Parts: sequence; C-alpha cells; structure tokens
Amino acid sequence: MGQLRTGTKHHCPGKNCWISDISPGGCRPVKEAGIKNAYCSKHEQKCPNGCASWICLKNQSGCGNCVREEEMESKREREAAQTTRDAANQAQDTFWNPGKERKKPRK
Repeated sequence: MGQLRTGTKHHCPGKNCWISDISPGGCRPVKEAGIKNAYCSKHEQKCPNGCASWICLKNQSGCGNCVREEEMESKREREAAQTTRDAANQAQDTFWNPGKERKKPRK
C-alpha cells in the first residue's frame, strides 16, 4: 500500500481551463513564506490593489475583498443619487398636489 498524502496541494483554477487569454496547464507554483505551493505565477497574481496577502486571477481587477468594496462603493453612490432625485421629485409633487391644509376651503 502506498503512503497517504495528507498535505494540501495547490489547486490552480487554470489547470484545466482558459483564464482570459492564458492557456490551461503549464502551472508554475511559487513558494512564499514557507508555503510550498502558494499560488501559480502563470494564472494568478498578488492583488494589484495592494492587498499583499490576497491572490487573484490575472484576468480579475482585484481580489474578492477589493471587488466587493468597489461594488459597495458604487452601490452607495447610486443610493445617494437616488435619494437626491427622490427629494427633488417629492418637492415637485408637494407643489403640484398640495395637502388638505393648503387647499382652499369649500363654501
């Protein structure tokens, strides 16, 4: 019987499929900080946004945290723009459709 391999091996997502225009296979594992196979230098890179501890694919703009932060920032901007539009529309609605206190009383 063979020896059991209990260690974790590097699993590159580009091992069997294309990553943008980078062909599958030919992975080049990189040793980093005592980790035998930290990441694949052919298909992956350190986060370009400065998160030194995160690895992302070369066709991505950043790691999961950076992408999530960008999405949250754009969502906040959209919500702020929507609230300003709603406030402007509400001001027009109150002018054209006054409440009971602003209407003339009937005789």
